Amino acid sequence: MKAIDVRATAAALPEAWRSRALGKVGAARVKVLRMDELPGEEEAHGTAEALFVLDGRLELSVGGADVPVGPGELYLVPAGAPHAVRAGSHGTLMIVEAEAEAEAEAEAEAEAELEVETELEAGVELEA
Repeated sequence: MKAIDVRATAAALPEAWRSRALGKVGAARVKVLRMDELPGEEEAHGTAEALFVLDGRLELSVGGADVPVGPGELYLVPAGAPHAVRAGSHGTLMIVEAEAEAEAEAEAEAEAELEVETELEAGVELEA
């Protein structure tokens, strides 16, 4: 595998705040995204995540407290901590997150689809 130009990968993304997976390290996924000054919705995850600002600045709110993260800095968001991106965030952000949560969501979606397929095959009508 050759080296990944993270800045070029982020710059080539078609939209800001749409991440691209760069690879996996053990059970963790490494992603990159481009920030564009706009704020994001508050969220919380079942596992911790690492936010590394490659360039620019991440204006973060964690549990209601403002947490500025500058270029070359890393912030570890604890599992379950409500956090949101505030207006003014810009540059390139790398995210390292455990795959357990993403895998659990994908499994739940697959199970729901399987249930629908099974009901359709059995001739059960679905409620609208």
